[in-house]
Amino acid sequence: MAAPQCPVCFEQYDQKVLVPKQFTCGHSLCAVCAAQVQAEGTSLGVFGNMLKCPTCRSVSTYQKELSTNYALLAVSNETNDPEVIERAQAAALRVATIKPAAKNNNIMLPAPSLLTEVKVFTKMVLGWFAVIVAIHCALLAIWNVIYGAVYVVVIVAYSIVYYGVYCSLYGLVENLLSWFVFFFYTYALASIGLVMILVGLARFIRYRGLGNSVNSH
Repeated sequence: MAAPQCPVCFEQYDQKVLVPKQFTCGHSLCAVCAAQVQAEGTSLGVFGNMLKCPTCRSVSTYQKELSTNYALLAVSNETNDPEVIERAQAAALRVATIKPAAKNNNIMLPAPSLLTEVKVFTKMVLGWFAVIVAIHCALLAIWNVIYGAVYVVVIVAYSIVYYGVYCSLYGLVENLLSWFVFFFYTYALASIGLVMILVGLARFIRYRGLGNSVNSH
């Protein structure tokens, strides 16, 4: 039985350079080609890049470290052959010229379903929406704090000049209450923004965790 080969560069897998790396869809590439696919990953939103398998074109969550396909590695019976090692070293030198199979029409399967593309696009939109809302809340909170402080200072200064110290003290208390209202209002907005950021981070960790668990089986 012939030793398994990478479907992109058609080099045989080995235990040193061309280690078989597995995507979440189940297909495998050698480590060199897999690294090239990762490097050319398209950014699809705040939750990280998305990987597209060059064999079946299915989309999965970006992973910095792909798991090794030990089943394919076990089938490779020529890993100690000097000729195989020489070919692996030559392939490593050609990293810059190796292109993902997504650009090679003779091994591509049909494009993924519309539902898959819609799911990816939805994740992208929701991710950017959460970031925009969080930034907006944070900026609004900062603006209200600054505005409240300036407002209190101006009103107190105006009261001292035109109404005397007693009236200015009354105005100070009144405006301090208004400032506290501003403070709690901005605190609430900042809390909402912080919660949205934490939710986004939790979703990101969950997506990465699901991708790793699927890819490890």
